[in-house]
Amino acid sequence: YENQKFLEVVLKNDVKMMSDVVVTGYYSADKKTYTGAATQITQDQISKISSTNVFSVITSMDPSFKLLENVQAGSNPNVMPKFELRGASSIPDVKSEYEGDPNMPVFIVDGFEMSVEKVFDLDPGRIATLTILKDASATAIYGSRASNGVVVIETRAPESGKINVSYALNLSVTAPDLSDYDLLDAREKLDLEVAAGYFGYFDEAYNQRLKNILQGYNTDWLSQPLQTAVSHQHALTLDGGNEAFRYALHLNFNPSEGVMKKSGRDRYAVNVDLQYRLKQFNFRNQLSYDYVKAFNSPYGSFGQYSRLNPYYRYRDEQGQYVYILDDPGEDVYNPLWNTTLKNKDRSVYNLLTDNFSIDWWITDEWRLKASASVSVRNEEEEVFKAPFHTDFKREKDMAKRGSYDVLNSKSIGYEAVLGVSYSKVLGMNQVTFNGGYNVSSTDMRSHGYSVLGFPSDGLDDPGFGLDYHPEKKPSGNSDLSRMAGFFGNLNYAYDNRYFADFSVRADASSKFGADNRWAVFWSAGVGYNLHNEAFLRNVESISSLRLRASYGVTGGQNFNPYQAMTTYRFITDKWYGYGTGAEMMALGNDDLKWQTTVQKNLGLDLGMWKDRLTLTFNYYHKLSKNSLTDVTLPPSLG
Repeated sequence: YENQKFLEVVLKNDVKMMSDVVVTGYYSADKKTYTGAATQITQDQISKISSTNVFSVITSMDPSFKLLENVQAGSNPNVMPKFELRGASSIPDVKSEYEGDPNMPVFIVDGFEMSVEKVFDLDPGRIATLTILKDASATAIYGSRASNGVVVIETRAPESGKINVSYALNLSVTAPDLSDYDLLDAREKLDLEVAAGYFGYFDEAYNQRLKNILQGYNTDWLSQPLQTAVSHQHALTLDGGNEAFRYALHLNFNPSEGVMKKSGRDRYAVNVDLQYRLKQFNFRNQLSYDYVKAFNSPYGSFGQYSRLNPYYRYRDEQGQYVYILDDPGEDVYNPLWNTTLKNKDRSVYNLLTDNFSIDWWITDEWRLKASASVSVRNEEEEVFKAPFHTDFKREKDMAKRGSYDVLNSKSIGYEAVLGVSYSKVLGMNQVTFNGGYNVSSTDMRSHGYSVLGFPSDGLDDPGFGLDYHPEKKPSGNSDLSRMAGFFGNLNYAYDNRYFADFSVRADASSKFGADNRWAVFWSAGVGYNLHNEAFLRNVESISSLRLRASYGVTGGQNFNPYQAMTTYRFITDKWYGYGTGAEMMALGNDDLKWQTTVQKNLGLDLGMWKDRLTLTFNYYHKLSKNSLTDVTLPPSLG
C-alpha cells in the first residue's frame, strides 16, 4: 500500500443475536457451550402466537410447560392459571402451608422475581425474550426456588434515534363452546323422569311441568350466564435518545371481558425506562405502575346452571325473573334473580415497582453489575350480597340478611443483587465465571371483616350493616420472610467442541428451622458439539448437533413463613382472671430441613439447513426428597 494515499478499511459485522445466548436472569450464557435444558422464545414468536397472554405463548412453544385445567373456574379472567413445568415436585394436594401453589415455577422479570398475577397482567408487546429454564444445570443458580423450574423474562430496552411513536391495537374474541354438552330437551327430560318412576301421569308435579312445556319453556340453562367476550388492548410507546442517553415511555390499557356475563378484568399500566451510558458505566432505571380492576359475574358459578331442568318457569307474567323456580314440592331458587340486585364482587390492586441497575465493564474480561428493586402493592377486595340474595333464602331474621366482606392487604418487597462476570479466551480454551450475592425481603399485612344485616341492596356500604358476622371475626395477618444467598457458575469450553458447567448456590431463609437456616444446591453438566468435528463440519444439511448431560440438586420453599415456629392464637372472646388466654395453632420444628429435588437430564439439539428445522430432545428424571407437609397431632399427646 505504499503508493496509496488513503486506505479504506471495512469491518465485517459480527453481531451476536439473542438466539445465540441464554438469558438466565443473573447473567447471559453462550448457547453453544450451555449444558442446561432451556427453551427460548423471541419477540417475533410471541407476536405471532398471542398478543394478549404470555402464558398462551409458553404453553404453545414448550410441551413441558403444562396448563392445569381448572374446571370450577373455567375461563374466569380473574382466577390465576396454574402451571407445572416438568411435572410436580411437591405434594400437590397440600395447600394450607403454602403461600401459593407448591408446584408453580418461579417467574423472573428483568432480574427480579415477580408474582404470577403480575406476569399474567404483563403486556406481551413489552417482552424482548422469554427463556424457560428446566433442569438443574439451568436452574441451580436459583437454589431454593428452582425445583419447579424458572421462567426468565427480559423486557425491551429503549432504542436510540429520533423520537419514535408507535401504537398497537389488538382485538380478541372469546366464545364459549358448549358442543360437548348433549342434554335432553324439556319434553325428553320429563319423559325420562316418568320412566324412572319419579312421578306418574296424574301427579300434580307432572302436570305442572307439562304445563310449563306447553307454554314454551325449554330453557337452555347453560347458555344463560354466558356471552361472547370481546377484549381490546391498546399500547402506546414513545422512545428515542442517543448512544449516551435513551428513554422510553410505555402506556397500556387492556379491558377484558369474561365469557360469564358482567365479568372482566381491566388493566392499566405506565412504564418509564431510562438508560444512561458513561464510559464503562451503564445506568438503567425502570419505573412501572400497574392498576388492575377485577369484577366477577353476578350470575354465580357455571356449575349451578347445569343442575337446572329445562322445563322450569323462570319468569312471571310480567316477564320478570321469579325468586323460586316453578317446581311443586321443591324449593329451587332462580340464580338469575341475583342479577337484578345491586351485588358487588370486585377487587382492585395497584403495584408500584422500581428497578435500578449499574453495569460496570471494568475490562474486556471483567464486568460488575449491581441492581436493586423495591415494590409496593395495595389490594382491596369487596363482596356485597343484597338482603334478598338467594344465599339468604332460609334466613327469617331480617337483621341477618345481606352481607359485606372486606379484605385489604399491603405488601412491600425489597431485593438486591451484586454480581461479577469474567470471561477469557486462551487459545482453544474459553473460561467463563459468573458469581454473586443477593438478598430479598417480603412483608405482607392484611386485615378483613364481615358485616351482616342490610336493609336494602341500595345501601351497599359497610356502615349500613347492623353487626359483625358471628362466625367471621375481624381478622388480621402478617407474613414476613427474608432470604440471602451466594451463587456461582463456572463454564469451560475447549475448541468449541467439549464444554462443561458447574453451578453452586448457598441459601439462607427465615422460613426454615433455626438449626437448618443454610442449604447448598449445586449442578454439574457436560456437552459435546458434534457439528464442529471434522467428519460433520462439511455436511451442509447439519448446522448444529449437540449432546448434553446434567445432574444436580435444587430446592423449594413455597410455604408459610412461620412454618418452623410454634405459633399461638389469642382467645379474645373469653376473659380470664389474669388476662387473655391463648391456644397453640402449630407446633414448631427447629430441625425443619429444606425440601430438595434431585434432577437428571440427557439432551440432544439438532439444527438442519441453517436451523430452518430444529429438533430438541430431553430425557429427565426428578426425585423430590424431604417433602414438606402438615401433620395433625392428636390432643392426647399434650
